Amino acid sequence: MRFRFRYQSLLDLRLRAEEQAQAALAGGVQRRAALEAQLADMDGQIRRSKHDLGAGLIGRVDLQAVAGVARLGAQQAVRKREIAPALTEIEAELDTLRNGVREA
Repeated sequence: MRFRFRYQSLLDLRLRAEEQAQAALAGGVQRRAALEAQLADMDGQIRRSKHDLGAGLIGRVDLQAVAGVARLGAQQAVRKREIAPALTEIEAELDTLRNGVREA
């Protein structure tokens, strides 16, 4: 006679619930990492543009280049303001998902 754990179906159900909760949490972490990478990339672009502009300030000043860097900075600032609420939402979602993993 083969041993069968009496509550195996319940255990399997709980394991599936925990795996689903962990997968949802992993997805949220990936979305947050993608947004953080976007922010870091924007900061890098602005930094490089300012550095390149500063290196070109010897002799004649190209006002179009200065204006371009200013426009880039303004565009990136707007985009950052759009990303910030999304990050806040994801953090709240991650807190909920972490609680779900603990409860599963």
